[in-house]
Amino acid sequence: MSNKIVLSEDQFSKLKKNTSPKNNFNGFNEYNALLSKYNIVTPKSIAAFFSQIKIESKNFTRLSEQYNTGKVVPINT
Repeated sequence: MSNKIVLSEDQFSKLKKNTSPKNNFNGFNEYNALLSKYNIVTPKSIAAFFSQIKIESKNFTRLSEQYNTGKVVPINT
């Protein structure tokens, strides 16, 4: 069984949302809730989580392109 974390489209959009100084508190609450949900509490696990988001977001974009255009897009990282 994989321990990979899967984000919903809503969670992903909240994480990549621009957090201006006005919205920093709301952004912090979103991150905190998501990290707490998956029990990500150590600096190493937090770094791994955000690294995975970067990798997965690249694949998410490619999958979106495939869905929107109907073209097959290879998913190689």
